[in-house]
Amino acid sequence: MFVCGIALNQDRMLDLFERVFVLTIEADEQDARLDRAPSPQRTEGVRQQIRDGRPVFQAKMLAAGAIPLDATASPASLADTVLAVVQI
Repeated sequence: MFVCGIALNQDRMLDLFERVFVLTIEADEQDARLDRAPSPQRTEGVRQQIRDGRPVFQAKMLAAGAIPLDATASPASLADTVLAVVQI
């Protein structure tokens, strides 16, 4: 079973999974994606919160043993990587 998502208390659940992956992205690409997907709910304050949170979240997940996946890769490439790691 594959589960995808994020939760405020996920650090208390990571040990329930055999493997954990994290999509990683650089700041400039994140900004470009935020610019390409404008939303009235995504105020500049929310955008800044997203910017500030990305490096912290990525570092925390990697420190917890998450396997990094390049978020700029194609979906097919990401799927191939995940399947190779889990050896399906």
